[in-house]
Order: sequence, then structure tokens, then C-alpha cells
Amino acid sequence: MNYKAHEYADMFPEISGEDYERFKDDIARNGLRSPIVLSGGKILDGRNRYRACLALGIEPEFVEFEGGDDEQREFVISENINRRHLTESQRAMIAARLCIKGYSSAESSKAMNVSPRSVATARSLLGNEKASNVVPLIDRGEVSLHRAHQFASGDINEAQLKKPSNGGQGRPRGNRHVNALYALLDRLDKMQIHKFELVANWPGDPSRNEQLLKAIEQLSDISSKVQEDTDARASA
Repeated sequence: MNYKAHEYADMFPEISGEDYERFKDDIARNGLRSPIVLSGGKILDGRNRYRACLALGIEPEFVEFEGGDDEQREFVISENINRRHLTESQRAMIAARLCIKGYSSAESSKAMNVSPRSVATARSLLGNEKASNVVPLIDRGEVSLHRAHQFASGDINEAQLKKPSNGGQGRPRGNRHVNALYALLDRLDKMQIHKFELVANWPGDPSRNEQLLKAIEQLSDISSKVQEDTDARASA
């Protein structure tokens, strides 16, 4: 039997590309550590684990979620926010979908730790036919909310969408302290990608490893915000 994703699980983007391959390799080495959570015959949590298990020929383990609609929604939000690194733009898109599910703008922005303004921008993209092909790029973390809004507004064309907004020169040059900061942010991005391997090989007790994971998450989130702010300032 093939299980489909629950509507609340679908609010969050699937893991793709190299991240998915690393995720799948981890399951191949260590097995399925957390069971897949079902509700009403659909996957409430564990779409990526389920997909990896099918690809690897591993028999998935399932558990049934006990709780009503509100509990299901809060469970999915909590599991994904605490376990995954999502950019501010990705979180804004999820917050916009929460609004469609009945959350207020204030509730969704608080739940996803984004500004109400970002939620409003994300909602405008969901209802914009021109942005229909761009929203999946935001969900995958390939394009920022700001750039997508520029495209939907006609300020930039499709060829410019994924290019840096400072004329294709990448991050702007600055003094040695600024350049050192960007070098650190690049290292943090690499740490974020390999965080599970870092922790697996890090000596010490599990509680310290959990602290390390949270530190990497927080620092990488700062990296994303700095990059998006740089992108916005350069195009202002």
C-alpha cells in the first residue's frame, strides 16, 4: 500500500537533491530511527523517511497519531521547525499556507518566526498566477521571497531570478572584517549541510551533541537572514 501525505505535512517542502541523498544514506547505514506517523491513512510526519525506505527496500514502521485536527497541525509544525533548517523565505511560505488553513496572520507569523509583512508577501505569491512556477523554488530554498516578489511584480525577468541582485558579482566586497564574516557564513552553510555527520562523530554526551545541533541551526539561520538582507539592500 502506498501512503499519501497529509495536507498538513504538505505545507512543508520535501527534502531534495544532495540533502535527500545524504538523508537516504543515513537511513541505509543506521536504519529507520523514528517511525512514520499516520493519521487517517495518510502520512502526517515522515514523508521523507517513507520515500527513502521505499527507495532502499526497507520495511517502514508506522504509528497512528492520536489527537484532533488542532493537535495534528501543532504536531507537524513542532516536528518540522525543531528538526529541520528552513530559510526565512521557506518559513514565510509555510506561514502563508497556515493562514489558508485558518490561522490569523499574527498566529502564523509567530508560529514560523517570521514577520507579518513576510507572510503578506508570501500570501500574495500564492495567489499570483505569474508566481506559480516560482513558489516551488522558494519551497526548495533556491530563491528568496524578496527575489520571487520582484519577479512577480515584473521588476526582474526569469533570467535574473536566481542571479545575485548586485549585477552577478555575488556577495558585495567590503573591508576585511566584512569579508571575514562572509567566509564564516559560508563555513556555517557547510556545517548546516553536514550537521548530522558532525554530531555523529563528535565526542561527548548526547546532551552536548544536541546543544551543538541547535547552535548550528541558529547560526545557519543568521547566515540566511544576512544573505537575504544583503540581497534586498543591493536591489533597493
